[in-house]
Amino acid sequence: MAVPRLFLQAMPGVVPTSIMTSIGLVLFCFYEILVIIRPTPKSAFIMDDVLLHLALFPGGLSLLGHVLDIPTYKSSFVDPRAGIGPMEMLFMGTYAVVAVISNQHLFLWRFLVESFRNRVTFVLLFLNQYIAPIIVGLWVVDVAQSPRTPGIEFFVMLAGVLATLIFLFIQAYTRSDKLKKA
Repeated sequence: MAVPRLFLQAMPGVVPTSIMTSIGLVLFCFYEILVIIRPTPKSAFIMDDVLLHLALFPGGLSLLGHVLDIPTYKSSFVDPRAGIGPMEMLFMGTYAVVAVISNQHLFLWRFLVESFRNRVTFVLLFLNQYIAPIIVGLWVVDVAQSPRTPGIEFFVMLAGVLATLIFLFIQAYTRSDKLKKA
């Protein structure tokens, strides 16, 4: 999850970006390419929504690393210069908000517009992805014990992301099934 030591020793003046930032940017780029080459489809396979959601995962892990002070999640345990900082997370979050707002054809918008219950459900699922791992991490994490391996907080965050994505997939499938029958 971090820059190899050999790279840092070979180029001591270079400060590379973290792997987390790179993964997030690659997923955002795939999303942008999809938006450019084709309109967002109204099918049960909501690839645009999935890419945006997955692009937020590395930033969420980095946020978890900053809150719980776990160098692995900040990608800074080899060299503190190589980690993701709060400013990078802010810019990535801003980019995500702009990407979501600028594409009115996302399934997310169709889902949220249907009812207040949908909005509350999505907000709770989305917040759960970030709040639950922090609570678990504050309660369980012992950084001195194993600072380089993912702990239970990682799996709680991953479960939250998967729960939200599966929920959105089920909703998209249900809606596309209703459209086919109509």
